Amino acid sequence: MVETFQSKNAGYEILSREIVSQLRKKFNDALEEKARKVIPQNAADQNDLLCAMRSLLIEAARKNIAFAPETLKELAAAGGAAIAQRTEEIKNRLHMNAIKDIEVPSPCLSADQMRQIEEAAAQRKNCPMEDSVFGGEERIYLRLSGTAGTPDTHREIAAYLAQKGYRVLDYTDGYAVDFEGKQKFRIGKLLKDKIELQEIFNRDSSRTGGNMLVAVSRSAMDIALMSTSRAWTSCMGSRGSNWDYVPRNVSEGALVCYLISRNDPEILNPMARILLMPFHEKRKSPGLLAWAAHRVFGRKPAETPAPLQHIYVPNKSYGLHNEAFMDAVDSFAEEKFNSGKTGRFSIAKELYADMLDRTAVRKAARAPLLQ
Repeated sequence: MVETFQSKNAGYEILSREIVSQLRKKFNDALEEKARKVIPQNAADQNDLLCAMRSLLIEAARKNIAFAPETLKELAAAGGAAIAQRTEEIKNRLHMNAIKDIEVPSPCLSADQMRQIEEAAAQRKNCPMEDSVFGGEERIYLRLSGTAGTPDTHREIAAYLAQKGYRVLDYTDGYAVDFEGKQKFRIGKLLKDKIELQEIFNRDSSRTGGNMLVAVSRSAMDIALMSTSRAWTSCMGSRGSNWDYVPRNVSEGALVCYLISRNDPEILNPMARILLMPFHEKRKSPGLLAWAAHRVFGRKPAETPAPLQHIYVPNKSYGLHNEAFMDAVDSFAEEKFNSGKTGRFSIAKELYADMLDRTAVRKAARAPLLQ
């Protein structure tokens, strides 16, 4: 069963456990088959080689590195030690799409950082609503419904490409060909000299909405890798100036949302990410007179105070700019965690607010005026 939500800004579907299991099985089966194809059939240590090759392929996927089958066969023939060495080399490399000469390169977590994350996970403070929303799972997967670009946009892109000698072959998949139809090109690359059109084309989620998912995760490792081994970088990467806040995000109950391909359910090579930051309700403490009355006359409050409320606020998006992704994250947080809650909320002092104000005020919606 798929749970569907349509909001003012974005539509998304929550994938059932069965569908998620199918996606993960398809991913693992493809990985297994790719590894088996390059392992010598007469190798005495096939299982060890298979395990080593799987690790190599996973690390390569994290960094968007592709190997030719011949190269993988040569590595397999050289043995497990050669595969392990190449895996370690890849682990310490930046993502292939990362900006070169960046100030805070973060290819992987150190052993000490892994220990910090494990300790933070053991101390995690879950939001009271978190378990009911996640249903015992570590991740929730959303399918983006997407919003179509206008026909005028399609025509403008087609007209611009025609001026350069190309025609649109498949707008949805993002391909064009030369007028002779001999060579295929990526539309996004052909628009590099027309930044406005390129941005509109990249934001048109109708092209890729059906193939893109949002993974909402409370997994400690998913949170830890928010800017490590990714195509983007930030101060929250493993070598960033604000790394110390990353374990705190884990322990204080933050969530992370990744934009991924449906072929990458394990979030090896996400396209973008947004943190959902936990905010806790702040209430005024009883005044001096109320405290004195309680001490002198033994008066107690008329009612037991309601439990403190908690909300999640989406932070800045890193990676590929995709408005459908950002809108879906906003809608998910509002519908699943924040709806109907009013008051004054503050982010935990232990957390780095980044682009957010440290205080959020939510007011009740005004009733419409009677005509």
